[in-house]
Amino acid sequence: MKNKLTCKEIDLLYFIVQRYIGKCNKVRFDLSELTPKQQEDFKVELDLLKKLEKLQKMKNKFHWNEDTIKHFASIEFNERLNKMFDFVKYECDLEEGESVQDLYNDLNRQVLEYNNLQK
Repeated sequence: MKNKLTCKEIDLLYFIVQRYIGKCNKVRFDLSELTPKQQEDFKVELDLLKKLEKLQKMKNKFHWNEDTIKHFASIEFNERLNKMFDFVKYECDLEEGESVQDLYNDLNRQVLEYNNLQK
């Protein structure tokens, strides 16, 4: 059985790796000055960061019904923006700490991702 990371664990890993890579990036060096083992470790760390960034982007803040995403994905871009905002404003129930803008941004992001996957 595979261990799955929670959203909090992904956030924490992303933060730690970002800080670590950020500190390394401040020190400029030529990769050729490193031993082959160090070069490989550096490449592995960069690869990990890329994977964590991808997980970070894929992580959905809100769950939207697939039919909702498909519906908005099928509407022309300019018209879709207004319809999505109205949908979020009038049809969705906000929970504590959420705003209409938060829901709209997340729905828009997921619709755009869906459209990109369809291409």
